[in-house]
Amino acid sequence: MSSSASDEASAGASTSASPPASDPPPLAALFLIKFDLKVGYTIVWKRSLPGVELEGVVEYKSLPSGLHNVKEDLVYFVHEHYAGLSAFRSASAPDAERGAHLVAVGVLVPLSHGRLGRSWLHASELLAFSSDLVANINRTAGLEEYWTKHHQVSDVSEAPGRFSPTSPSVLNEPPRSSDGIRRQSARARALSNVSTIAPHDASLPAFHPALSMLSYMDTFGPLVYPLHRAALLRKRILFVVHPPVRQYCDFVYDLSVLASIPSSTADLLPAEANLIHRYAPLFTVGVHDIAFLESLSSVEELSREDQSDAAIARGWVACTTDEVIGMKTSLYDVLVEMPQKNDYSPSQKQWPKMKRPDGKEIRASQRDARRFLTLCKSVHLAKHSLSAEEAAVDSPGVDEAEGLLRRALGNTGDEGEDDPAIYEDRLVEPLTWSALAYSGFLWWASAGEKDTVSEEEVDLDCDLFGDLPGLMARWSSKLGLPRHPSTATGSSAKVTGEAVPAEAHAAVVAYFHRLTSQTIRVLAEAIEAEEEHQQDDGGELVVNSDDLGRIGLDVWSDTDRTFVQDFVRLYFARDAVVHGAGIECCGIKIC
Repeated sequence: MSSSASDEASAGASTSASPPASDPPPLAALFLIKFDLKVGYTIVWKRSLPGVELEGVVEYKSLPSGLHNVKEDLVYFVHEHYAGLSAFRSASAPDAERGAHLVAVGVLVPLSHGRLGRSWLHASELLAFSSDLVANINRTAGLEEYWTKHHQVSDVSEAPGRFSPTSPSVLNEPPRSSDGIRRQSARARALSNVSTIAPHDASLPAFHPALSMLSYMDTFGPLVYPLHRAALLRKRILFVVHPPVRQYCDFVYDLSVLASIPSSTADLLPAEANLIHRYAPLFTVGVHDIAFLESLSSVEELSREDQSDAAIARGWVACTTDEVIGMKTSLYDVLVEMPQKNDYSPSQKQWPKMKRPDGKEIRASQRDARRFLTLCKSVHLAKHSLSAEEAAVDSPGVDEAEGLLRRALGNTGDEGEDDPAIYEDRLVEPLTWSALAYSGFLWWASAGEKDTVSEEEVDLDCDLFGDLPGLMARWSSKLGLPRHPSTATGSSAKVTGEAVPAEAHAAVVAYFHRLTSQTIRVLAEAIEAEEEHQQDDGGELVVNSDDLGRIGLDVWSDTDRTFVQDFVRLYFARDAVVHGAGIECCGIKIC
């Protein structure tokens, strides 16, 4: 099992001093919050360990703006070195009181068990408490019993520093070595170890955030690739969302896991890069967190010598319901605007928008669009290759299982379409003149035969997909992959209180870790090859179009070339000259 994802694609990592992964983590705090239109936020009841401050913090984090418009929700957040989870519930108040009753029951747990400290294992109990307390705020005897049973007895100051969004155990990496044999063995493991994230009989608890992986792919479509690249560069990514927030908190978790550096390729990176192996998920943030966000510098503002604070150097991803934060462009590097669910009909797909602080949209490349279409078609083929018995069992959910394909094809119903132009213009970068000229020239030179380069792209993509298409086809309908985000009120998983098979969700993690491993491996090989021919290392690295193709990037995209330059600078502390594709005639470059 890959250590980069094992503690996140399972119930959580455990140490010798930790409780079993199936047991809820010990509590540092348990609290009950009420919102009143006249009084505002009030902590009605609370219990906490010494030194754990709640007043002026948890009431705002537990009740994001706009939450009064929904009936219930689960909210994740981070407070210092604790993970927070609150269960929100609203109910109509009697006519004499007017308005509504709004309550939230929440916990804080140490971050020593992973990105969320396995706090989701308390979710079902918190939801039950909130349902009971919204009717009668004074029924706190159950809370007292729960605190007595689950509060942490030992000292909770095990996570050092003012801010630790990932656990120390997760951050532990094997010692690095410059030994060539070890580097070669790491390369050999790069694309194999990550595929063993979860055995076929592994399962996830019903409220595990990773159960949203299929919905994450479904929601963002080709944009999963520029999102992944931005996260690898440790950009500050802010999702502007609308309640309920549970699914978006899950997406924050998903991206932080997908963008972690697999341990199988960590040895290929310089030791100095270990500070950025993990990506910090902040989950829900609001206007009261603005000062905190201002204190977190972007990666670009830090030299390598300044990166002593791992949390700052790592970048972050968060979601917010406060649009005012999106107006403060100095706080983030990438803004992702999620569409409102009532802005479109279920038959009309509205994609999220990715923007830079200057307002310029970030789009998927033509290569990203082709790759996502290949995935969708692979899912479609895998779905129809299931045995007759399996197909009969799954038949009630066929529309859901194939919804990903239809949405990817722009609801045209043409499953044979293979042109990225089927996506909206704002979703995918336009075809460059150079790429268009090359395509025309190649067609003329090959007398209209199929492009060999395209076949190589498909082969590379299918190798990286691994078992993902088949698992997505098998589990998408069973796990409740929605036909459209408008039908999803929370996580994509159907919550039954039972454990859910992990293989499909782990396959998504494995796929993106293969993409990351491929990028690191290709660039590490280029650096090693250059060092073998040059005595003076540390100069500019030359990356050619073949390298870009092997990484799986668009050889015609300026954005992808910039990504490689930034990646080499961030992880290898080198400058890079990246050459894209071009057309030459008689040794003269035409375009």
